[in-house]
Amino acid sequence: MTYDTYESSVESGQPIELYEFLIGSTYYHYTSNAETIVVSGFTYRAIPISRGRLAMSRDDKSGDRIQITMPASEAFPQLYVNAIPGQRASMTIRRTHRNDIAASTVVIFKGMVQMVSFDVDATTAKITVLPVTCAQTRPIPRRTYSALCAHMLYDGRCQVVETSATWKKIFTVTTVSDADITCPGAGACGADFFVAGFVTYNGDYRLVVAQSGDVLTLINPFNVSPAGEAVVANAGCQKTLANCASPFANTDNFGGFPFVPLVNPFEAGM
Repeated sequence: MTYDTYESSVESGQPIELYEFLIGSTYYHYTSNAETIVVSGFTYRAIPISRGRLAMSRDDKSGDRIQITMPASEAFPQLYVNAIPGQRASMTIRRTHRNDIAASTVVIFKGMVQMVSFDVDATTAKITVLPVTCAQTRPIPRRTYSALCAHMLYDGRCQVVETSATWKKIFTVTTVSDADITCPGAGACGADFFVAGFVTYNGDYRLVVAQSGDVLTLINPFNVSPAGEAVVANAGCQKTLANCASPFANTDNFGGFPFVPLVNPFEAGM
């Protein structure tokens, strides 16, 4: 029997759903089936998981988000307990039938995780997911006349090479205190060298908001302490022409307008 036959059958249909979360390169698989199952080489753990109604709308801008409910103790929602991960997670829901698991599955929803919340006793997590169609209807920001650079550091318009050993450094963290990590050798790169850059550890990353010598202050601490472990730190950029010139020597690709007058000459003296 085909998937459509099982889906429309009153007696033979036994629908189950497969939930796949992906953040960075790490997958988390769960199923509403009564038992753990293996599909396409992935093990889907059987847990108490459910979702809200899938809505169909002619207007994608309405944002037909759905909410997934699962135990807060599971590995995926635990990523959001102390701080939001540096990378955004995606989710795919597949539907199949118990008598047809090996034959076919159908994707019924794909989206991006928008928010993870927990109930008052922290036993249940509610995961809000936006469908991928919402991203296609959002207006794309236009460049504006600003003294600060409009490029993202290391992107195709900036053209600074992220993987260059000049901007990418590896340190072994000696101490961790909340959001502060001590990276011996970081201070030798220069004052505020890593401010507005990022530190990568264990497949996740954090923005660097301050630097004092070898101590880097992250926007949020890592979920797992990097003490005694190696981390990768990338230089940051303050988006100014001066910072683009030193240390990056990249003013030919500067994306700002630093010489726009602060005073409108047509309104001067009025």
